[in-house]
Amino acid sequence: MATHIGIGFSSTSDPVEAFKAAAIEAKTQLNAVHTDLVIIFATSAYANTQGIVTLQRILQPKRLIGSITPGIIFGDRVETRGVGVMAIISDDWHFSTASLDQLNLIPAREAGYSLAQSLLADHKTPQRSTCLYFYDGLRKNGTQFCAGIREELGNALPIVGAIGVDSTKITATHHFYQDRILADAAVGLLIGGASVVSIAARHSWQPLGKPRIIDNSSGNVILSIDKQPAVRLYENYFHAADAILRAEQLEDIRLLYPLGIGTSTPREYLIRMPIDIPDDGSILCQGDVSTGSPVHLMITDKDACRQSIHDAAMDIRTQLFGKQPKFILVFESLMRRKILGRSGIQGIHAIQEVLGHSVPVFGMYTAGEVAPLGTLKTVSRTQLLNGSVVLLAIG
Repeated sequence: MATHIGIGFSSTSDPVEAFKAAAIEAKTQLNAVHTDLVIIFATSAYANTQGIVTLQRILQPKRLIGSITPGIIFGDRVETRGVGVMAIISDDWHFSTASLDQLNLIPAREAGYSLAQSLLADHKTPQRSTCLYFYDGLRKNGTQFCAGIREELGNALPIVGAIGVDSTKITATHHFYQDRILADAAVGLLIGGASVVSIAARHSWQPLGKPRIIDNSSGNVILSIDKQPAVRLYENYFHAADAILRAEQLEDIRLLYPLGIGTSTPREYLIRMPIDIPDDGSILCQGDVSTGSPVHLMITDKDACRQSIHDAAMDIRTQLFGKQPKFILVFESLMRRKILGRSGIQGIHAIQEVLGHSVPVFGMYTAGEVAPLGTLKTVSRTQLLNGSVVLLAIG
């Protein structure tokens, strides 16, 4: 039997009927009674429990995970309303899954470690190829959760993750697991067996002006930059008072002008999206930021965004020595979606132009991505990213 993949989609207004139609489309491509794995990406209006039950009845999956997203990515289009389903049957791969809810009651690092332990407990083969997880977008810091997963699974295993949210406003998040829809939760997938994994992560942001220095930070909170409240970096650039930044401009600022944190590699930046500016003038980021790091405001444009996804696809082709993967999962930042607008599909087309038009492509827009900073060669540097496109190719 080897490996077979079916992808279905529906945007019919009734969520139950949409799940039914997407499941039938995927099942038709598989031509099988049972399914080993189903991955669901759906927009928030389709987070419907009865829809999941209907899909379960049609595809009969052994394992099911997924996340809500503002946009579902396919090889030929992007859909901003509906349900997308990827179903897999395989003799070559083994899948184990796990979930963890009530994240607000558990320290983030401990929660990541616990999810990884549950994945290992469900894994019946010694072979581990990669780990994929979806994390709650309402949790304020994803760095420590990722660190907990790495601590249990080890630095050598490729890990990819995505933060699922409803929209750029980041007001709701849900994840799919088996026959349930979970809030305040994370779900994970561990793949083992005869699989070849390739990962590439790219961003296209460039620095504005000279670097400043973060002289006081705590976890994911930047307290001061150049001995001034951190918000002054934005105030000085936009000539605006912090009250205006907080009340009116934060959404556009965090998507169009994120922070670029300098790394040990020259001209390499870790992008951080501001998610709040508290009354003390600090900047709350989505991931950890180190005291003493140089920081820039960052900017990009459509051409650079499209080029970066082409470059990521070229990275995958190099890793695979030109061989086609069985499928490609795409996790692309909402920040890039804001820049690209309707032209975003042009970047997605580049994936199949580089890797083959017959390769199934399935993905989602995210509020944060988890991957090695660079390519699979730097897997030990896996961390929370913002503003990036991440490709996970399984062959």
